[in-house]
Amino acid sequence: CDCHPVGAAGKTCNQTTGQCPCKDGVTGLTCNRCAKGYQQSRSPVAPCIKIPAINPTSLVISTEAPADCDSYCKPAKGNYKINMKKYCKKDY
Repeated sequence: CDCHPVGAAGKTCNQTTGQCPCKDGVTGLTCNRCAKGYQQSRSPVAPCIKIPAINPTSLVISTEAPADCDSYCKPAKGNYKINMKKYCKKDY
């Protein structure tokens, strides 16, 4: 069958068609590419993730900055370091 080691959900395929069982968002006879509407990720658990749909009604286009920008844009106090192990889960 030659099912893809990452894209296939199992190693056994349909003996008649040769179709491998694919993970969600994965397509192809051997599960070797992302389906339409999905993009490749770096995760072996979910190799293809759904592309988020952009809702045109949620986009607000403004040509001028709000007058109270300073109340939202204050610099952080002190030094902040991001620990990747703390903020990033494995396989995501």
